Amino acid sequence: MIELIIGTTAGGKGRSFSAMLLGAVLAPNLTDTRSTRSTCRPAFLMLAASDREMQPFLSNLVGLGKPADVYSASSGAWNWGRVECARPSGYRVTMQKNCGRAGQTVAKVSIADLCYPQPMHEMQEGYNFGFVLVRGKVWLRERVQELDRAGDTDAVLAHAQRLGITEGSSADAWGGKIKLTTEQVLEAAVMATS
Repeated sequence: MIELIIGTTAGGKGRSFSAMLLGAVLAPNLTDTRSTRSTCRPAFLMLAASDREMQPFLSNLVGLGKPADVYSASSGAWNWGRVECARPSGYRVTMQKNCGRAGQTVAKVSIADLCYPQPMHEMQEGYNFGFVLVRGKVWLRERVQELDRAGDTDAVLAHAQRLGITEGSSADAWGGKIKLTTEQVLEAAVMATS
């Protein structure tokens, strides 16, 4: 059992709030651009706590961006580090009260740009949460090479030029706000057809 605690550590005085960690998805290269990481910034958390405890816990974790200590009941130690939901990351919270039994709340905390929750009342087993698909650079390069081998790159680039979305194009599509490099145009074409 893993517990997240904000406030005083074991034996300390003062007010603290806690929630049980039911699940987490970590994507450090997408969610954390810091060069040194003393805390974990998850893409998704699922938490459980009493109705009374959940709101102040989430207010501190998400609203104020306070880090939570991770406590493992099995090891009885504070050696798992800390979890934080940095305010600029745009975390979204969805909650369901009386989940499982009266007085219990389950909350999903997720980065809005990376995760999209299915409404809790519409959940189906195995399909509770979706994640934005992010393709790797190697995969993109391989697909762009396939596009080039098929002889389609010139047509894609000419179309993008006509739309005015490429760097150096004279057309002014969408007020000139979108100007893509050749590589970006080809990657977007590959993603759109995959």
